[in-house]
Amino acid sequence: MEKRNNNMAVASLVMGIIAVITICCLGLGVICGSMAVLFALLSNTEEQMDNKAKAGLITGGISIVLSALCLIALLFIE
Repeated sequence: MEKRNNNMAVASLVMGIIAVITICCLGLGVICGSMAVLFALLSNTEEQMDNKAKAGLITGGISIVLSALCLIALLFIE
C-alpha cells in the first residue's frame, strides 16, 4: 500500500524549521511558528497525525514560546 504525500504536513515541517531559525528575529519566529502549527492542524486528515506534521507542530510551538520570551526579555531589558 503506497502512502500519499501530505503537502500540508510538509509545509508545516518547513515552516517549523524556518521558525526555529528565525527565533531571534522580532516577530518573524512567532509568525512562522503559528503558520507551522496551523498547517499541522490542517494536515490532520486521518485518525493519526503524520510524523512530518507532528514535527512541524512541535518546532512551531517551541519557536512561538521562545520568540515570545525573547520579545518579553527585550522589552524589559530596555
